[in-house]
Amino acid sequence: MSVNEEHKQNIISLHSFSLFLYERGMFYYEQGNLEKSIFYLMKASRIDKDNSDVLYQLGIALTECNELEEANNMFTHVLQLDKTYQDCYYFLAYNYASLGLFEESQRYAETYIEVSDKEQYVQEMKDILELVTMEEEEGSFLPQDKLIINQEKVRAYIRDGHFDDAINLAGEMLIEYPTCWVAYNHMAIALFQQGEYKKAIDTLEELLEKNPFNLHALCNKMMFYYSLGNSEEVNILKNILARLYPFLPEHQMKLGIGFSAIGEWELGYKWLSFLRRECFIEDISFCYWLSVSAYKTGHISISKKIWKHVLDHDSSYEGYEPWNRES
Repeated sequence: MSVNEEHKQNIISLHSFSLFLYERGMFYYEQGNLEKSIFYLMKASRIDKDNSDVLYQLGIALTECNELEEANNMFTHVLQLDKTYQDCYYFLAYNYASLGLFEESQRYAETYIEVSDKEQYVQEMKDILELVTMEEEEGSFLPQDKLIINQEKVRAYIRDGHFDDAINLAGEMLIEYPTCWVAYNHMAIALFQQGEYKKAIDTLEELLEKNPFNLHALCNKMMFYYSLGNSEEVNILKNILARLYPFLPEHQMKLGIGFSAIGEWELGYKWLSFLRRECFIEDISFCYWLSVSAYKTGHISISKKIWKHVLDHDSSYEGYEPWNRES
């Protein structure tokens, strides 16, 4: 065998091993085991340093593990190799916004809007732009601290049952930030908890008129109608949401909780188990519904393991084990 032939054979062998690592990485990613997924994808990327598919998937997995800076390095490298990977701009915009680097976020969001034909995600980028381009008269970015603090206050009011306070603060936020979709959703939840069912649904309708693809609003609306026993509306919304495949872990968690809350256990477990290795493990609501959906779909050992985690963080759930639920 000539030296050149031997070299070619080695390259084929090398890329075959890279493909094996990539496939293992994707297998673990689909199982929700992000730690192992990143391990294998990282190994594959070291062999195929300029393989856009490998780097792109590695960037997504790193994003879901909140390794945003490293993920951005992957997405940037992919775009240097192949600008047809338009979704890299989407991830870069979100990641830079999460890091507080709003000018970078704006730049990538604007690029995504220019190049993408995915209407739903283009709308999400427009929402990002509306948040990060609130400028003062001199043109600098408005501080987002007040908005973030108020969002946390509204969540706390709802969690503690202070629904009037939540509604009032959400209303104030919407006066100052008319495109703060989170405030609409929180107001709707607080109204619903108070028994103001029509007002709650009207609030979501108003939001969806302005932002038709708002996943949180669609999920909340589905859960509201489920609580009210309106199966026709529930089925319409369920069929819409079942066709979605959101990129962001926050949206994936909302889908998982939403489906679980209406008794669609397979769909709920699909998304929640996918996020099991995420930072959401400290979110009691996430853990509760993951444990319940796991139990309902026959994953008993996982359910019991997650339920122990729930009780370790909040003993008030004692007695509400999934295996003690009637339905």
